[in-house]
Amino acid sequence: MKQTSFASLEYAGKKRKTRREKFLGEMDRVVPWPALIALIEPRDPQMHQAKQGDQWHFGMKAHIGVDADSGLVHSVHATAANEIDVAHTHELLHGQEVRVHADAGYTGVDNRDEIAQAQDEGGIRKDVQWFVATKRGMIKTMPEGPLKERTVLVERKKTQIRVLVEHPFHVIKNLFSYKKVSDRGLHKNGARLYAQFALVNLVLAKRTLLNDQCHDIGASWVRRDGRIAMNCASNRARRPPMRPDLSHREITMPLEIGDCWIRRCSLP
Repeated sequence: MKQTSFASLEYAGKKRKTRREKFLGEMDRVVPWPALIALIEPRDPQMHQAKQGDQWHFGMKAHIGVDADSGLVHSVHATAANEIDVAHTHELLHGQEVRVHADAGYTGVDNRDEIAQAQDEGGIRKDVQWFVATKRGMIKTMPEGPLKERTVLVERKKTQIRVLVEHPFHVIKNLFSYKKVSDRGLHKNGARLYAQFALVNLVLAKRTLLNDQCHDIGASWVRRDGRIAMNCASNRARRPPMRPDLSHREITMPLEIGDCWIRRCSLP
């Protein structure tokens, strides 16, 4: 270490400042550099970056559980982007599933401690059957033959069953244009996801609800001014813009107990 002498200290005090040093000094007085770094460095402490393929993303994940019979979303869970999918499987099940279909990200779910604890507490049935997709790398390493062809056929059938879980994400991304988060923190974004997927369920069940109303002979439709317009069962073809009178009845959509799909989606 070089020792500083009195002569060097005197020279440093009388040294002429360069234009760069003057500019940085003025900028530091206008915008303090430590305060600026503290403002822009932590983008969101509750979110995290994750790599998907060869591309890095920063944000969160939306894990959902979908009923196999109705196609409606019954469970939503929001985590940071670096959280593994299989660790939150028990939070996506309502407890009465007989069969659960999942993608390759949930491999080994039947051996997880969270699943065993939930089954001991009665949150998940102990006789539940897990249908998890096989990883593509394992199928590629299999030798050519009847076994590989049968495995590919089975995986294709499981994919055809599991593909309907992508429909809620189609609605929320393409119809609602919700592809990027606009709030900070998982609490706000999780609340927005609950509202978005609730609206997705209405979109998915819209045709079923309207068909049930139109096939009901006793259902009457009311205009916006309150006057009864017509019976939708007999005048369905020339029905004007109107809304159903639901004040005298209650529409319930039972959630069928059966299969369940679980899926996750990353939101940057």
